[in-house]
Amino acid sequence: MKKILPIVGMIIIFLVAMTLLRPAPSANVLVAAADMKVGHVIADQDVQIQAMPTNIVPSDAILGAADAVGQPLRIDRGQGDILSLSHLGSVA
Repeated sequence: MKKILPIVGMIIIFLVAMTLLRPAPSANVLVAAADMKVGHVIADQDVQIQAMPTNIVPSDAILGAADAVGQPLRIDRGQGDILSLSHLGSVA
């Protein structure tokens, strides 16, 4: 019996570690492929699809390039920044 308790303990620790190390769910979103300034009209080469953890994806994130190409930026975006619908359109 004394030999079984350490084995059971290791199994429990292993299961807890596997649960904690499980990757977060992800979503494919549109990100800036390069730095872009205010007023820049987005082209195909300016954006790319990238998987991001869902806990950091804004609710209005753009999921496909077709929604952004041809639209001007309202704010500066850096390489790797997630693009949202609120970032697009002419500057007020």
